[in-house]
Amino acid sequence: MNKPRKVPVTGVIDVGSGFMELKIVQMTEGGRFQVLEDVVKSLAIGRDTFSLGKLSPAMVDEICNVLSGFRQLLRDYHVRVFRAVATSAVREAKNRDYVLDQIQVRTGIGLEVLHNSEERYLTQLAVRHVIPEYAKLKAAGLLTMDIGSGSIQIAAYDDSGLVYNQNIRLGSLRIRQLLSSVEENSLQFPKVLEEYIISHIDQLKRQNVKENYHYLIATGGEMEMVRRLCPGKEADLDIASIDRDQFDALYETMLYKSSRAIADEYGLEYERAEMLIPTMMLLKTFWKMTESQKLYCPYAGLLDGILWELNVQYGTKQEENLDHEILSYARVLAEQYHYDRDHVADVDGKAMMIFDHLARSQRLGARHRLLLKTAILLHDTGKYINLTNHAVCSSYIIQSSELIGLTEEEQAMIMIIARYHENGEPTMDDPDYLGLGKKNRVAAAKLIAIIQLANSLDASHKQKLDLVSVRSEEGNFILRVRAGEDFLLEHWMFQKHSEFFRAVFGLQPELKMKRGNM
Repeated sequence: MNKPRKVPVTGVIDVGSGFMELKIVQMTEGGRFQVLEDVVKSLAIGRDTFSLGKLSPAMVDEICNVLSGFRQLLRDYHVRVFRAVATSAVREAKNRDYVLDQIQVRTGIGLEVLHNSEERYLTQLAVRHVIPEYAKLKAAGLLTMDIGSGSIQIAAYDDSGLVYNQNIRLGSLRIRQLLSSVEENSLQFPKVLEEYIISHIDQLKRQNVKENYHYLIATGGEMEMVRRLCPGKEADLDIASIDRDQFDALYETMLYKSSRAIADEYGLEYERAEMLIPTMMLLKTFWKMTESQKLYCPYAGLLDGILWELNVQYGTKQEENLDHEILSYARVLAEQYHYDRDHVADVDGKAMMIFDHLARSQRLGARHRLLLKTAILLHDTGKYINLTNHAVCSSYIIQSSELIGLTEEEQAMIMIIARYHENGEPTMDDPDYLGLGKKNRVAAAKLIAIIQLANSLDASHKQKLDLVSVRSEEGNFILRVRAGEDFLLEHWMFQKHSEFFRAVFGLQPELKMKRGNM
């Protein structure tokens, strides 16, 4: 067993929509870390993006000033290893490319823009580590919400696992910006705000999101304010709980107060006070969908998730295989489009046999295997929309969905694999394929060749063929199958896709029958 590498003092920076934060920590054995410095600066970056669509020069100046201060703190602590990320306010800005370049030039800090699915995954990673009973809570019925300045992520679990997962553009700052003119001109702002929120989440009930969840967990940057104003019981060092009655009393007290009055009365920065009512209204709306008498608020967020990942990299924490979590999100999405479970299981089994045989020689790793499995789950979802052009529709569904735990490039690869799973082959004329890096284009082509071959062996969706074995031999790729009935359609589709497989792998696919019953 390899000894853990000596872990340096490490820094993480979050350029969020409503504030910027720097954490400097010393990692310790056992996967824990000691916080040496935690600096939070309120800055409503999202105000520019959500109202103007871009970041103004004045806002870029402010971001650079804060980051320069963070950079000096990193130097003071002799931090050489750090990771700096940005979320929705930078991600959605039309001018983000040259803003990022300007920040790099002026501060020396290269910002990594997280895809929403990466951001939510890292937050959930942190929450899972600070709540030992997380699995039991899910089985009993759990609703989780991660409230950001730009959007909220909702996930619902019961004893069968994940049953719902959705990102909704209802972040506290985004709502405040959209409805700011209403607040200025009407005393009925809370009523308008409530109606706006409800109108955007009504679809949840139509998608069978029940209202009998026993537990509610909320995370997000603004939860620190809620914890401070609703001091609940400390369930342990990493999580607090707030009583429902206590929350409701505070909610009614401040509902019709202005942001300035709230800031003055509770000693808050005005920028944070502005987001308090939208945050509390989001909490109250979703709390009504549960039977929980307590709101659980973990002391964990995006930066903590990044630190857990760094712990794994430095060997102070054993890596967890979370592929099943990622696949569960994809499976829930597939179920929304009434996918053919038997067909998917059959294609998956055959594709994994082919993949596992080729993986080492073709430099395909565990992550590629996960992407292929995810693409197989979703490859036929487009049939729910259009039977004639279903592969393209599948790719659009994937493109517009949130696959938690995957990078933007990985999700693009899955989209492309689904697009070509049955017909055609990717070329540079496809802008989505062209947009992948060279390495990922090659990997995507290999995964497309595999899914095409595996899918062809169940072309009728009747699971006629049992794939017994695969082997490479003198330039041929031999698949030995057992059949219980005629498989003319499967054989024809197999021949059709053999050409692309050979072009990609340099191996000629060959189908051979094995005697005996299935």
